[in-house]
Order: sequence, then C-alpha cells, then structure tokens
Amino acid sequence: MNNSSSTSTTRITTTASPLVSIQNLITQYTFLVIFILGNISNLANILVFLQKSLRTNACSWYFACVSLGHLVFLYFGCFTRIITAWSGYDLSRTSIIYCRIRIYFLTISLLTARCFLCFISIDRWMVTSRRHTIRQLSTTKTARWFILIGLGFCILFSINFPIWYQIEGTRGCIGAPDTFYPLFYTIYNLVITIGPFIIMILFSLLVL
Repeated sequence: MNNSSSTSTTRITTTASPLVSIQNLITQYTFLVIFILGNISNLANILVFLQKSLRTNACSWYFACVSLGHLVFLYFGCFTRIITAWSGYDLSRTSIIYCRIRIYFLTISLLTARCFLCFISIDRWMVTSRRHTIRQLSTTKTARWFILIGLGFCILFSINFPIWYQIEGTRGCIGAPDTFYPLFYTIYNLVITIGPFIIMILFSLLVL
C-alpha cells in the first residue's frame, strides 16, 4: 500500500515538473511581450488624450485615467510575475507587506480602469442628452470631480485586501481561508465584474 502511494506521488511529481517549466517559460516570454507592448500603448494613449487640443474634452481625461489604471496593473500584476518567473523566487510567499501591497494596488488598478470606463459611458450619455442642463454637465470640471470621487471609492472599496490577505504556507498570498472572507471575496468579485458591465450597457442604451 505504501509502495503504491509512493509510486503515485512520484508519477505526479514527475508529470508536474514539465508543466511547471512550461508555465515558467510562458510567463517569462509572453508576459514580457505583454508588459512591453502594454507600456508603449498605454503611455501613448495618455500622451494623446492629454494633448492641449483634447484637454478640454471631459472624456479624454477618463480615457487617460483608464490607461493609467492599466499601467499600474501591468506593473503590479504582470511585472511582478515576470520577476518571479525569471528569478525563481516569489517574494509574496515570504513578505506579508509585499503580499498585501501587491494585491491592494493590483485590485485598485483593475477597479479604477472599470470605474472610468463607466464614467466614459455616462459622459457619452450626457453629451447626447436632449436636455441642455444634462449636456452642460459634460465639462472638465465635472470630470475632475468624478475622477476624485472614483479614485476615493476604489481606494476605500479595496481596503479589505491589505487587511485580510495573509501568507498561508505553500498556498502563498491568499485571503484568510478559515473566515467569512472567501464568501465576501466572491461577492466582491461579482459586484466589480457585473456592476460596471450593467452600468455600461444601461448608459449605452440611453445613448441610443
């Protein structure tokens, strides 16, 4: 019985090793290409949308913020994975500070990008509204207030990550498993995924 278990374990380990190597190779090269191209395209977007001729357009500020959110996501989501794949050392498994900071900024950047995509949909509805008072709301001043409110919301709404994330042995940096947090995390993901989707569909229909 023991010999059978040992043999099975050896086979699993032998099978897993090539898969881990393939995964590392994909991360090393694919993520590196994504990181480089992502930086170029998002920086180009920011430079284009913040040109003097476009700065008076509220929507340009939202597009620039979306690109900024994507840039932060690239560094905390993609660049950190590249370093881990090339060095073979995952700092998030040993440093609780790094573990929490990484997941916090990773989540904020993703949420920020989605939030400003919603603002773009709302702004397009304002511009195409039949009511003059609503069309007047599409200004850079309104956009700046929306940006501040959106960033504040994303920062506060994601504060649960640095509080509840911890290092769990071989599982690495994860949310506290033996608490209510996994359920909360599932609900949180549904909200930040379905919420923006519904808002964008709603305001796109209102534009039509």
